[in-house]
Amino acid sequence: MSTQPFDLLTLPLDGQRLIEASAGTGKTFSLAGLFLRLLIEKRLDVSDILVITFTRAATQELRDRIRQRLTDAARRAGAPQPGAAQSPEDEITDALLAAGDEPRSQIARRLADAALRMDEAAIFTIHGFAQRAVADHAFESGLPFDRGEQVDDAPVFEEVTADYWRALCIGRPGPPHFAEWWPTPAALFKALSDLRTRPHTRIWGPDAAAIGALSEQLRARWPEEGASFLRELETVFNTPKMLKAGGLKHALAQYPAFEAAERALTDSLAAPVDPPPLPVWTGYLRDAATEFYKKERAAGEAFFGKPLPRLLSRLQPLIRLQALRDAQQAISRAAAERKQLRRQFSFADMIGALALALASDAGGEALARALHDSYPWALVDEFQDTDPLQYRILQRIYHRPDAGGLFLIGDPKQA
Repeated sequence: MSTQPFDLLTLPLDGQRLIEASAGTGKTFSLAGLFLRLLIEKRLDVSDILVITFTRAATQELRDRIRQRLTDAARRAGAPQPGAAQSPEDEITDALLAAGDEPRSQIARRLADAALRMDEAAIFTIHGFAQRAVADHAFESGLPFDRGEQVDDAPVFEEVTADYWRALCIGRPGPPHFAEWWPTPAALFKALSDLRTRPHTRIWGPDAAAIGALSEQLRARWPEEGASFLRELETVFNTPKMLKAGGLKHALAQYPAFEAAERALTDSLAAPVDPPPLPVWTGYLRDAATEFYKKERAAGEAFFGKPLPRLLSRLQPLIRLQALRDAQQAISRAAAERKQLRRQFSFADMIGALALALASDAGGEALARALHDSYPWALVDEFQDTDPLQYRILQRIYHRPDAGGLFLIGDPKQA
């Protein structure tokens, strides 16, 4: 991939083009200019060009700006003596008119007609485009014509999250520490909010198999090393002026006596589940060496640098991570089932359904070709806000190098 300075008049109109345009650099000016070039040079109809942006307000603003640009260009093309250019827009129009071989009067008529028909232009948010694509190509997509009532995802997910939390925390024992990590349904809903609004994201970290391997290592070491570890830790905890009032000391102080903290650990290791539900205080062992008073620092580093404390402190946070993963998957499934039962769908569902339909071996290629035929060229504004699933949709439609074009316009500094 090569990079070069952006020139509105010479940028090739075919293929895929990524245009970096920071705030204040005339991004809308350039987008409207590309739209004008496509109408003049490719002699397209306004309905042939797909324009995608990311808010409804922006779609109306773009529609108005492009309409005004076409109106001004049509007036200039049709004027017998247009006079000297009075603006950068006039300069672009004059250059395009001079370079073409179509009569100016004919260009003027086409542009005036396009300006009048801008309400027919395919200017959508990405969700609006997905909805239109599925509606216009229901046979190719294999999706139903009527998907039911359109709803916002948030209330459905909040309802399902509350049900999930209550099922685990009320009436029957759920995963240990679940209610300690997320004491209310609202806390769990907040923890999952980014994952809900970005369904393509995944929680980074070791997978279940890797966590299981760490659990096996811990269970293998504990019979030989557990008793000495607990004796040393009790000595550290009960010796004045040895351990500062940091995370570990505070976590252990939540128990009425050290024996209760010890019992919480041994009971968790005896539980017939993997990974074992380690108490929260074991997660603080990782940084405990830095919480020793200076003259005891060497002893602290020697103790907490041993394999067993390191293993405990590494495994305990992963248990919370796995619980959050399990919650995300269960709640996402339940929310989808509930919306299906109620005949409801959200914009995110429409994006997901279109992406799946395009990826289908059965009809994906036919759907991509049909959408490409409907909109041979596409201009994507605010491309930095496009998520991987949305980008996958665009790539599937505009992967053909032999026809049409895709312009991705964005500011990486706002990503």
